Amino acid sequence: MWPVASYIQRETVRNRAPALEIKQMSNGGLAGLDLACSYLRADRSRSDALVTAGDRFCLPGVDRWRTDPGTPYADGAAAVVVSRRGGFARVASIAVDSDSELEEMHRGDPEFGAAPFSTRIPIDFGAAKQAFTQRYGMSFSISRTAAGQRKVVKEALAGAGIELGDARWVVLPHFGRRRLDSIYFKPLGVDPGRTTWEWSRTVGHLGAADQFASLDHLAAAGRLAAGDHCLLISVGAGYTWAAAVIEVLQDPDYEDIGARTWL
Repeated sequence: MWPVASYIQRETVRNRAPALEIKQMSNGGLAGLDLACSYLRADRSRSDALVTAGDRFCLPGVDRWRTDPGTPYADGAAAVVVSRRGGFARVASIAVDSDSELEEMHRGDPEFGAAPFSTRIPIDFGAAKQAFTQRYGMSFSISRTAAGQRKVVKEALAGAGIELGDARWVVLPHFGRRRLDSIYFKPLGVDPGRTTWEWSRTVGHLGAADQFASLDHLAAAGRLAAGDHCLLISVGAGYTWAAAVIEVLQDPDYEDIGARTWL
């Protein structure tokens, strides 16, 4: 019963801009980026948008080690500023998609409760997915999740006028290696060396903040250079997907705080 977006606004910019909360689960970061870009394009008097993502995963609601088999969850946050006034990189394209036929996959089949966590605690995605596949079949689940992911990647690359092989970096959700292999590395033919896997495996899944945090990591490590393209990919329960291509316009000066936050 209190506004998360207003809390973030008060702790950061303390201005009178509209403060909105976006709840698209792990897809929320790129969904927020998509809405921010659309908001700025709609009215040229709007100059900047701050997109933040963060979460905390802990008992009794979430068991960071067991709630989602194969992916450990981490507490953390990250943010970007999207601006008409320039930055070290630009958003070349964004694509989003959703498939509500997969909504039950993370909800499962318990009755609705009168309060959060009143029917199943801690959350158990493994049990929810098992109930879903028993009802609809494994092939239904795999084919539709794969189709949504392929669609946004294809649209984002086409929107930026590049091929997958042109992307210097492919930034993926901070999932466990087995899940990354089955969803991204093998189906897309992406070499793990072109991703932030070696870093993300030491961090864990930050929910909606994975893509922003990984982009910041690349900048901090001096691994972004002018002319690079970064393909950011995300997925969230619901089911929703997003992909964005970021073109680096100039080498980010990490000593300048602006280089950490402006696109």
